[in-house]
Amino acid sequence: MRKRAISIILIIALAFPFVPGMFNTAKAEDTSYAPKVPASLPQPAKGQSVYDPQFGNTRIIRLTDRSDGPNGCVVPYSYWPIFNCNSTKYWIADPTNGQLRLYNFDPDTYTSTYVGPLNTGLDWQGLIWSYDDPNILYGLRGYYAGGNNQLCAYNVATGQLTVIHDFTASGDLPKGNPLQLSKARENDRYFSFHWKANDNSAPRYAVVYDRQLNRTYLFDASDPNNQVSYLDECRLDRDGTKLVIVTGAEFHIWDYVNDTQEIVYANFTDHAGGHYNVGNGWMANMDIYSTGNGNRTLKRWLSSPKQWIELFDSGRFANPPYSVIEWNVDHHYSIEGPNDDWMCISSRCLAGADYTKPFQNEIWLVKTDGSGQVKRLAHHRSSMADYWRSPFAQISPDGRFIAFNSDWNNPNQPQDIYIIPLDDSIWGGSSPTPTPTPTPSPGGVFNDNETGTGNNQIEYVGNWIYRTDFTSGPYQLDLHEHKNRNATDYALIRFYGTGIKIYSLLDSWNGICAISVDGGTETLVDTYSSTLQWQSLIYTRTGLPEGNHTVKIKMTNTKNPNSYDYCIFIDKFEVIASTSSPSPTPTPTPTPMPIIVNNNTTGTGNNQFEYGPTQWSWSYDNSSWCSGAYQSDLHGSQQTDAYARIRFNGTQIKLYGVKGSWFGKMGVKIDSGAETIIDCYENTQEQMQVLLYTSPVLPPGQHTLTIRSTGTKNPNSYGMWVYVDKVEIQP
Repeated sequence: MRKRAISIILIIALAFPFVPGMFNTAKAEDTSYAPKVPASLPQPAKGQSVYDPQFGNTRIIRLTDRSDGPNGCVVPYSYWPIFNCNSTKYWIADPTNGQLRLYNFDPDTYTSTYVGPLNTGLDWQGLIWSYDDPNILYGLRGYYAGGNNQLCAYNVATGQLTVIHDFTASGDLPKGNPLQLSKARENDRYFSFHWKANDNSAPRYAVVYDRQLNRTYLFDASDPNNQVSYLDECRLDRDGTKLVIVTGAEFHIWDYVNDTQEIVYANFTDHAGGHYNVGNGWMANMDIYSTGNGNRTLKRWLSSPKQWIELFDSGRFANPPYSVIEWNVDHHYSIEGPNDDWMCISSRCLAGADYTKPFQNEIWLVKTDGSGQVKRLAHHRSSMADYWRSPFAQISPDGRFIAFNSDWNNPNQPQDIYIIPLDDSIWGGSSPTPTPTPTPSPGGVFNDNETGTGNNQIEYVGNWIYRTDFTSGPYQLDLHEHKNRNATDYALIRFYGTGIKIYSLLDSWNGICAISVDGGTETLVDTYSSTLQWQSLIYTRTGLPEGNHTVKIKMTNTKNPNSYDYCIFIDKFEVIASTSSPSPTPTPTPTPMPIIVNNNTTGTGNNQFEYGPTQWSWSYDNSSWCSGAYQSDLHGSQQTDAYARIRFNGTQIKLYGVKGSWFGKMGVKIDSGAETIIDCYENTQEQMQVLLYTSPVLPPGQHTLTIRSTGTKNPNSYGMWVYVDKVEIQP
């Protein structure tokens, strides 16, 4: 039952007591992959701490008890944080009736004060804090609010509810149920949810709303052309550029501005399915279609979602690597911190934990760069007796805490919320992109989509998006937009001439940028306007010496007090040329990405594997044993002088295969050169995707890599099999 009474703020002081050592955080986390048996720890009282000795004495603080909710207290899910943007407030829920309570919180002393019931009248499963306003919660109401579908903002300090957009009154949607709000985490501009009719009849929509443009985008899940089996939920990526639509198991990656989608299927090729979350231009999902170990986490880019890398595997990233077969573990993911550097994973073992294996009923962080680096924090000690006893561990938006559910392994008592303080230094920044040498070229007017590192081109660094959803207004009907508050992001224009003019969009959602020429003094430019103004001249610089110059448009993370947001737009620029221009200097050529060829790409052309001398010389294997391979398949042989050839045009090639205790020796050579013998024996369990061979740098042109099964082995090996997984070709 959802309450809609006007909130009466009751200030009842229930301050947590100060605890010695209160400022300890989780610095001493465990980075190993070893199995861990939970230590016997007493359940702490509300406001008190215990320290988990299995993970370097991670501090665990109990946040709630029966005074906060007689039926139990929960965080709603891994991607709906209970903490606000600066961890000075949080809300909790009673899962039996949806009643909410609001608290003030001191993130330095970990003390809480109960404020009162939180009667927002909004759907609590999808209640989301503002990106930068610590008092604002966003939520949805529909059928339970008389039928109109509304996106609302609720001010927890004043109790005021404001309708941001009524989708029914505007004609965007009929009356029905908007469900499970998602929001861009870098701004308060983009929102999404899925919608269904009151009687669950067709149609059913995934919805994106652009608050600045007051524009609604609908993805019709009942349209057969969209190939949706069942609309489960949808989530925006961090900056709101793309929407991930979950349809039972498949992922539909929807570019809503251009109304295009790519489908990632639930099969042994695409590896969709499983719990997921969405970062900035990428997503992670549990690989339930692995043919082997069952506990793998994949990362895929939303621009090319069928390509993926492994972020986590409880055995393969260990040192030395080993295989952990585990189908009893389920994972939930949180990428709700201040950036995407680390992802929180909480595991739950639904049929009982096997503590001879690592990462059982645990909470840990994993580095999102594919290195497999982990920071293991604690066992969550929850019985998983029902859905709400799942830990649903979530990172606070400022990265200072992880909150999770636990009944302390006692299914006969209600569950409560616990927090783990984090060392917030883990959210550090990255190195800036080097600046290439500019290329001179003539002047004129140039569009924002002239991108690159040459003259009269714009290099966009950071979170910029290219927008083409205009029928009038911008120059050439497109803009580049910066939507978050990362003050290290910028756009760089290189030109040859004596001056430049920059044009932008002015609006009530815009921020302040800093513009400088040739690394000189910055000029602050306020792009706020109470009215929408297209193609507005925001900066002019003339009288420069004739020659090559750069103009940097940098984000400042500041705005006019009257502005709603920090957006910066680039529309076009005008180069004031000299009477003559020098001869152009060639633009540096970027290093091309390697070409990856899987072992099952066969033929006699370039970038194809040819297996011989007969069709029986090599065996193709895509059984569960191969789950750790690049695409969960391998080609193997133990026949003497069986060969595999791959022809390619490039300058270098790398060969990946398998090592372990029952593998033999292979010979590898480039073109007609000398053969190198590779011993695939290693006294460990099977190791997949092992780099077996790297060629020297080759003259550009046509080459052939030949792989030969020698029919020999290390004296300690149990067999002579050799396996081919993939190659990487450098053009």
